[in-house]
Amino acid sequence: MLVLYGDFNNWFAAFAFWVFKYYGFKDVRIINGGRKKWLIEDRLITKEIPQYPKGNFIAVAETDDNIRTSHTWFVLILGYPNVKNYDGSWTEWGNMINNPVEK
Repeated sequence: MLVLYGDFNNWFAAFAFWVFKYYGFKDVRIINGGRKKWLIEDRLITKEIPQYPKGNFIAVAETDDNIRTSHTWFVLILGYPNVKNYDGSWTEWGNMINNPVEK
C-alpha cells in the first residue's frame, strides 16, 4: 500500500496518485484532509525513516497544468467510472492542429 498526502488541498498528492495509477500501481490512497488535517487532529507523526529493500522506482516529472488536472481527475473518479487525464498540458493540447476543444 502507498499512502499519499499534501499540505493543504492535496494537489500534489492527487498528481502522484494519478501517476501511480497510470503505471499500474494497484493499492494507492490519499489521506483525507492532507497533512494539515492530520496535524489538527493531533495524530501520530514520526521522523523515523522506514527501511525498504532496494528495487524499482518511478521517477515523476511534473508540470503545473498536469498537477491541476490530476486533482480534478481524482475528484471525478470518486463518482464517475471512466475518467481519463491527458498526460500533457493545455498548452501542448491547444497548440496541436485539429485537436477537439469543447467550447
